[in-house]
Amino acid sequence: MAFRFGRREEIGAAVRRVALEQLAKAERALARTGGDHERAVHEARKCITRARSALRLVRHASDGAFDTINAGLGEAARSLSTSRDAAVTLAAFDALAGESEGSAGVRERLAGGAWQDPALPSDRAVERAVVTIGAARDEIEALRFSAGGFGLIEPGLRRAWRRARRAMRSAMEDPTDERLHEWRKRCKVCHAHAKLLRRIRAKEVERLVTRLRDLCTALGEERDLALLAERLGSLGEETAIRGLIDEASRRREALRGRAFALGETVFERGARKTTRRFGRLHERWRHGG
Repeated sequence: MAFRFGRREEIGAAVRRVALEQLAKAERALARTGGDHERAVHEARKCITRARSALRLVRHASDGAFDTINAGLGEAARSLSTSRDAAVTLAAFDALAGESEGSAGVRERLAGGAWQDPALPSDRAVERAVVTIGAARDEIEALRFSAGGFGLIEPGLRRAWRRARRAMRSAMEDPTDERLHEWRKRCKVCHAHAKLLRRIRAKEVERLVTRLRDLCTALGEERDLALLAERLGSLGEETAIRGLIDEASRRREALRGRAFALGETVFERGARKTTRRFGRLHERWRHGG
């Protein structure tokens, strides 16, 4: 099934189903690493992230099991870290520099610099990740919840929304790379939750999903440019490099402005009001409204 809850699904079973499906997809992706290794590993990491986001909805009701499962999956994702930062930074450079004078030489230095990330994970690391994912699936299969209905996920949804709003306010007060990155992580969790609930009222929730996606994209592009500026700064003080860093700074400022504007719209309602709204929509949807 798709990454969303079904109308007739019991919510606890739906969370469990989604998490298990995503981890099964991660295992299948890792079984394909003999081909396009980087793409397969990246897909596996995305699936692990989606599974962890879904499980955050029932963290409070898991009797501590979430913490164990989440720690294991987090370690598996870290063990699969690849040279993606290098590829993303080069892509950001190409978008920034275009055909500007002197850019070819700078790009060549970037591509061959000592900053490049380590090689793709070894077969042994992939095998360990698969074992960890398998153990997590067993633990998720065993999850049972005393609560039911929307009330099961409301505390987790409210917690995620509250943390994202707080991270936004923190980033607005002082937009450091760390605070913006933290906000992006919180927004990605909210985006996953909204996608899971997207069918409860198609137009309203789809609009929220789209805005959260655009917000995550703006924050992601801002971070890519931040990494690029840092890499460029390590290459020297030549005029071409300084010009690229200045242009990256201008674009980052524009992306931050877009992100803050989107954030004010997305997080206009407080966490409590937002989750209550989701709850009312879910109740109507479950009963065919």
